[in-house]
Amino acid sequence: MGANVMMATSSEGVQDLETHRVHLLEKYGHPDIVMAVDDQPGIDWLINYFSDQVRDGVHFKSGQTVQIGWALLKLSGDDSKELRVFEPDFASMPVRWVSGISRAMRHLTIQREVCKQVGESPCFPSMVEPGVVSPNFVSGRSAFSMSRDNDGWLFRAREDEGHQAGLCSLYALATERTAAIPFLALPPGTEVDWERGSAVISFNGRQHYSRSNAFLNRMLASSALL
Repeated sequence: MGANVMMATSSEGVQDLETHRVHLLEKYGHPDIVMAVDDQPGIDWLINYFSDQVRDGVHFKSGQTVQIGWALLKLSGDDSKELRVFEPDFASMPVRWVSGISRAMRHLTIQREVCKQVGESPCFPSMVEPGVVSPNFVSGRSAFSMSRDNDGWLFRAREDEGHQAGLCSLYALATERTAAIPFLALPPGTEVDWERGSAVISFNGRQHYSRSNAFLNRMLASSALL
């Protein structure tokens, strides 16, 4: 199942987004699905996902959400003709939906690659899942640790050692501490120790240091990745 691609440009003539249309109406009687994305890998995978789901009998509707990686995407539009894909802006609480999938696809790519660095497959949570969060984790900017067991993620600011923790959705905490986002798909049994410019991932008795890992070092140095 193919998709038309249209280029969207800014007033200065610089390309901003590509709009992809998944053609479903003529063959399946299902609204076309339209999504805008910047230069991100993996868009063919998402096009094929929607195509395969509709071919197998799934009917997407306006207002429905679909999980891609850790993020939820929201479909909106005319159920008879086309559905446009929206993503969270990853900055606002409550969630503010914006047109496009660029951030969600970027997170998916980075989280997959972080897991690859430790030799594991991604284990994606959902952004609406709760995490256990120490009092100053969200509001602080200091070093932190995050560890995952079979019940979910625990996040702790360094200055909160010994303090009780509460619950917060992964999305809500990530809007304030974006540094946690790349590590969220690491599997249970993982612990991450982060401080500005460096991180150590511990898993299965091994430590993976950003200072000796080209991808992790580059990721931590670049705010543009998120």
